[in-house]
Amino acid sequence: MRLMKHFAIIFVISLVMSVFTINVFAVEYKTAMPSDMDVNKIKEEIASRINSAYSAELPRAITKNDIDLSKAFKYYGYNLVLDIPTNDFEELRRFLDDEGSISYEVPIYLGGSTFIACVARGNPVSSNAYQLLDDDEIAKLEAEVGKWKVHYVSFDEGIIVNPYNKAAELSGDHKNIPLLVGSIYGMAKRAVAIYPDEQGNIGKIVTIGAVGVKIAEQLEVEGINTDGNFTYIVVDFSRAREVFSSEALEGNGAVDDSGNSTSISTGDNDKENPAASNLNDADKDKHQTNVLITNNSALMVLIISAVVIASICGIIIKRRISKSKNA
Repeated sequence: MRLMKHFAIIFVISLVMSVFTINVFAVEYKTAMPSDMDVNKIKEEIASRINSAYSAELPRAITKNDIDLSKAFKYYGYNLVLDIPTNDFEELRRFLDDEGSISYEVPIYLGGSTFIACVARGNPVSSNAYQLLDDDEIAKLEAEVGKWKVHYVSFDEGIIVNPYNKAAELSGDHKNIPLLVGSIYGMAKRAVAIYPDEQGNIGKIVTIGAVGVKIAEQLEVEGINTDGNFTYIVVDFSRAREVFSSEALEGNGAVDDSGNSTSISTGDNDKENPAASNLNDADKDKHQTNVLITNNSALMVLIISAVVIASICGIIIKRRISKSKNA
């Protein structure tokens, strides 16, 4: 009876700790899809592409019911975001909605793994495509320009880090939903989260992917979870603009997160799509996203489970030893 009592206490404690660990950085959000997107068609395309590309990895075929577009991660592709002439957070959002290239990463969690579908508008056909593809393939690409489509699908063996949760963990802001921007020229090659302040102005920038420690030094901020030459940073938007706007970069000898001197680029690449480094190559469905990280919460749950099992085993062994001595 006493053994069962011990087990019940340990189980309840571990359950509470597990729930707390999973939800401590959880952010409630709901992503709205654009009105001109055919949601049913996109869901069908996502299911078809993932089932075709990952039949060996799937525990079962994915259906439309497995796909929740409201849980998509909305990314803006506009790497000159520091040059946008506003300090108002909602004005920044409206500008990016109008001028940035938008993509949605749709996560599907199944069998302990994560499947991602990147949904974005079809790109203009590149000059290389005209040289490499036949007339029928070119006609298909031209028909898709500006229309919502699945650009690529990817797979990760674990549960990926939700970027909103990652940003909340680093920033300490669990109340606001940030804008996710694919990169910032000269400062961050991977996604960042931009938060509002209490007055509705643009507040802080949080790097969701690690950047070079030299970036933190140039911004005069302390890194978070520094690992070797890379770190995460939280910095005021105004400070980032002072150091890494186009105007600031011209002639100031700034160094990017790979240690190279920066220079201003112009043209279409300044609005590159964040979710895929090259969406013209998006039909390579075996593309593996390299920004996905194993979820810290899942790791903590495994550790807690191991502790609980070890505790139960210890109690059982102790009880048996006690019985042996009494015998």
